[in-house]
Amino acid sequence: VEVLAQRGRRVVDRGDGPFFRWRQDGARPQAMNLEAVTQAARTLADAVASAMSADEDVLALGGDCTIELGVVAGATRACDHVGLVYIDYDVDLNTPATSDGALDWTGVAHLLAIPGTEPGLAGLDGRAPLLQPQALNVRNEDLIADPAGQASRIGAFLGLDDPSPLLRFDQHAREKGFIATPSYTQVIQPINSKGMNRWLKYRAYLEPVLPILEPMLRQWGYSTDVEPEPRGTSVA
Repeated sequence: VEVLAQRGRRVVDRGDGPFFRWRQDGARPQAMNLEAVTQAARTLADAVASAMSADEDVLALGGDCTIELGVVAGATRACDHVGLVYIDYDVDLNTPATSDGALDWTGVAHLLAIPGTEPGLAGLDGRAPLLQPQALNVRNEDLIADPAGQASRIGAFLGLDDPSPLLRFDQHAREKGFIATPSYTQVIQPINSKGMNRWLKYRAYLEPVLPILEPMLRQWGYSTDVEPEPRGTSVA
């Protein structure tokens, strides 16, 4: 707080939420300390909503990854549209049944109200899910068949006035001169069909699981029998 003030930022310290030290919870082995986590998130949501309504930037510091539940809940009260950039060791999409009992492995799953999450935590602000993600499906085959049209779709989805730089990613990569990744030789190449149907080389090894994969393949317009046809649509 002192450093922020020294940098010229007006700092409003809204105090601490309820303090709770995590402990084993034999009564809820798959969702340990649920009540304490929910109460902490609700308290944080109140503070975040109040601060954002006063047009303040918010910095929330917490002891585990469930604090994003309170931050998002508070932000959605104050804003019509909320986006989340989540940087962590993993994406925390576990449900209590697939976790180790610590709810901080399940934060994003509760934000999205994935089946199997705790209803009281997922709906801590009276509604669930707290986040409604939007997704745009872009198939590689459609991108190869119509790069400009698919770039327009992506640009419209992202709200870009000019999506044309998306088509020059390879030029941008080459101009950087050095990219510290093993895929450097690939990202400097333009859109191409080199990877099309490459999986067929390994079909014999995939045969045992193809019946499991086929429903998902059909969902995305693929077939294990014939080469997929481009089905993309352009957006002007």
